[in-house]
Amino acid sequence: MMLQPQVAITDEYLWQVAQVRLSQRDFPWWSLNSGLTLDTQPFSFARHEYLQEIYAAIADPEVRVLVLEKAAQMGLTVAEVLFSFWGMKNGRFPKGVLYLLPDAGHAEKVSKTKIQPIISANPLLQSWITKTDSILQKQIGAASLILTGMNSTNDPVGPVRLKSYSVDRVIFDEVEHMDDWGNVALAQKRMDHSEVKWQGYEITGGSSHFLSVPSVPHWGIDGLFAGIPAEDGRGWEVVPSDQRYWFLKCPACGTETCLEDEWPDCVIEVSAREERAIRACRKCQRELDISQGRWVAKEPDRTKRGYHISQLFSHYVNPWKLLDQFRHKRDMSVLFNDSLGIPYIEADARIEVHQVLALCGTEPQLAAFEGPSAMGVDQPKEEGQKFYVTIGYKMEGVPCKLARICYRTTWQEIGDLMSLYNVSRCVVDGLPDQDKARKFAQGFEGRVFMSYYAEKQKGAAKWNENDWSVSVDRTEIHNSLTRMVHGTKIALPRQDDDIKGFAKHLFNMARKTEKDDDTGSVRQVWKKTGADHWRHSACYMLMALDGIGEYVKPKEEKDWMHERRRVNSWRTM
Repeated sequence: MMLQPQVAITDEYLWQVAQVRLSQRDFPWWSLNSGLTLDTQPFSFARHEYLQEIYAAIADPEVRVLVLEKAAQMGLTVAEVLFSFWGMKNGRFPKGVLYLLPDAGHAEKVSKTKIQPIISANPLLQSWITKTDSILQKQIGAASLILTGMNSTNDPVGPVRLKSYSVDRVIFDEVEHMDDWGNVALAQKRMDHSEVKWQGYEITGGSSHFLSVPSVPHWGIDGLFAGIPAEDGRGWEVVPSDQRYWFLKCPACGTETCLEDEWPDCVIEVSAREERAIRACRKCQRELDISQGRWVAKEPDRTKRGYHISQLFSHYVNPWKLLDQFRHKRDMSVLFNDSLGIPYIEADARIEVHQVLALCGTEPQLAAFEGPSAMGVDQPKEEGQKFYVTIGYKMEGVPCKLARICYRTTWQEIGDLMSLYNVSRCVVDGLPDQDKARKFAQGFEGRVFMSYYAEKQKGAAKWNENDWSVSVDRTEIHNSLTRMVHGTKIALPRQDDDIKGFAKHLFNMARKTEKDDDTGSVRQVWKKTGADHWRHSACYMLMALDGIGEYVKPKEEKDWMHERRRVNSWRTM
């Protein structure tokens, strides 16, 4: 029998064993003590004090859902990647981790610009990744970190690809760019068979982490963080998180200040010439130390954990520049969303429900119309589901008067509306069923056009009578609809259930400003925040309306005999 070499039980040996065990049990401790390098500097929470509790929350087995509503460039993606590697190495994620981004292009960009530099700078991580090492997959032992897209618009196979994975953890990054929130449930199903026994915990069903820069209030990441109220005003459609904010304690008076709550008064200019400002106590106006803070939950009874992370407490952002941008109203959406981490929408960037209902008259929707009229149709994914229809016309003094707002379930029924309302021009959504849309257009040759949004097209809609198609810039046509509603240029029938649904659909889009990280260019885009089918059909109707004439109400025939008797009667009085 071969004897095992004896190991001297010294203090140094015990210390080494303790170090190994700590590194296997405590992710924040490992991050600090394993010699990691980030951006050529040793890993440290110094000047990133707000991250320390977040690192602990990311690793907490009892935190099953984590929401990080954040400003840009605050170190959260790095934290999620490091924890994924650490967890796969130490048995926390034996099946692996699914890292989801809007599409394959986003996934490749994150891998190349954030994940690969971390690996390249750290020999320890390089030693762990011993097998598959591709742009979109990093394998440690039997577990893999898999990066993929989940949108169907730009990456049609993304949602299909999700069905082939089985993992213990899913990270949803840049969720604000997600075009189908139904894919969240699809991704979470990948953890149905996750059963992990780890350090005394039995973790079943995995964990979900969501992180993103916000855009519109109570939607996307802000909907997960602050909740989405139910439409009837009672309860929540999406339950809020516990909403933790970074509170700074004033060294002078002891008052705690949440900078986001006090913006912009929390920043006081010291010198415009030197571009210097301080973050000030809400009570005594003395300067605050952004390193001396603590996380405070505004809704402590909520079970979902959420953190709000802002550049207001970043050591690497000059608060004077934030204040100057606010004072001069420059790129306000970028300021609030990307820098402050606060959802924001400009007054003219949304149609409110009450604005639509204020356009309603006293007459009911028309059961038929002699025309000429224009019709817009938003088609469903498949026939049998709802086609959303808006029919309108114009007359002297009224740029757009809606005759009918409804839905149908077959192309045949849409054809019946063409006759019933004497539709002179109809614009239908060209997708998703392009073949049936084309057949429908051919059945009403010259009167029906298939619409396609063109993101970079300038000017008016372009009509093509060779293939009966029309293209328009998506932002411009939604801007036009918004201006008409805000300017009360549209008249609606009296309120009914369909009119109320129409108003809600018009509300369920919001315009936001997006900044390209690579080029710095800024563009405006309309984001879906709920069911918006009638809004698209209204846009298509407006396009069609430009191509038809005005409706002229028939003149009433006068009763000359009655008029003569009335006049004679007056004369004999």
